[in-house]
Amino acid sequence: MDSSSKIVRDPVYKQFKAVIKDILLKQVRWPAGSQLATERVLSEEFKLSRVTISKALSELEAEGLIEKRPPGGTFVTEKVKSRGLVKFLFYLNDPLSIFPGYALVLSVLESRLAAKGIGLIFTSSIQDDMTQPRAIVVVGPVGAEALNGTAMHSPRVTVDFGSFVDGVDGVEIDNVAGAQKAVEFLYEKGHRRIGYLGCFRKTEQDEWPNSKLRRDGYLAALRKLKLEVNPDYQCLSWAEPISSKLVTQRLFELSSPPTALLCFSEKQALGALEASRGMTPKRGRTFETICFADQPRENTVKGLVAFCVAPWRKVAEAAADLVLQRLEKPNATPIHKVLSSEVIAAIDPV
Repeated sequence: MDSSSKIVRDPVYKQFKAVIKDILLKQVRWPAGSQLATERVLSEEFKLSRVTISKALSELEAEGLIEKRPPGGTFVTEKVKSRGLVKFLFYLNDPLSIFPGYALVLSVLESRLAAKGIGLIFTSSIQDDMTQPRAIVVVGPVGAEALNGTAMHSPRVTVDFGSFVDGVDGVEIDNVAGAQKAVEFLYEKGHRRIGYLGCFRKTEQDEWPNSKLRRDGYLAALRKLKLEVNPDYQCLSWAEPISSKLVTQRLFELSSPPTALLCFSEKQALGALEASRGMTPKRGRTFETICFADQPRENTVKGLVAFCVAPWRKVAEAAADLVLQRLEKPNATPIHKVLSSEVIAAIDPV
């Protein structure tokens, strides 16, 4: 995706405005005080109508980035020196629309930056370095390798990264504490044989960083509650129902299978519940699951008893706070903020 692309495609004049605004804020081609190319020249260069060019420039003038000085032409104002761009890197191949938590972070960040006169560029490519941003926000549980290739001189803020990085600001969701709460919830419901279904990342030898942290919380809760730590209860699958169904079926084949399962994602929980239909755990209770999710459903399915929900609104606001603080004080000591997930009981199906 091009760095100037939007989640929803803007009108042509808006796209052109974004391109010119990017150039102005970089202070390379038309620095403050210089004369902007004429509408005729811009029309020929960008192969756009004069009407489109004029409408875009009018909005840039309203924002104070350029000013018309008849009869001398249009000039770049000094305001471009105090404004800049923040790059939002979404380091996943999937569309942002299927990650409502990350989409909320983008929305809040864009709004908070706009109020300060700062532009935001969204990209899903870590290699895209066409801009010279004032700050970079990297979102997704991808690990420290995702920072390779980002502008080292620019302040960087990570969100839901999987772990903090030395010298970099970050907002983390406490996956360990969330998993502990989830296991305790199942314990209070009477379960004593509780399994964990984590998630592969790229290969079957690779696990998502957040999956490892949730496993740590799961194990910590078992020890705290003095429950058996059974390696056979700890499994991995892909983040989709078919894979998790097959893994859960193998759990049911154990001589003493788990009666409850903490799942990395809702899709995995649904696959696990599909496997449980028509299969009663040996010497056990009705099979139930709890899963991590961006938000609980209004209605759910029998057996999915609760959601471990990330506090995305708080995460989004915290990320925006960190970016704005770092823009004001770029050399300040990095700040790490940890926000805990909450366990929300599922609503019975209608």
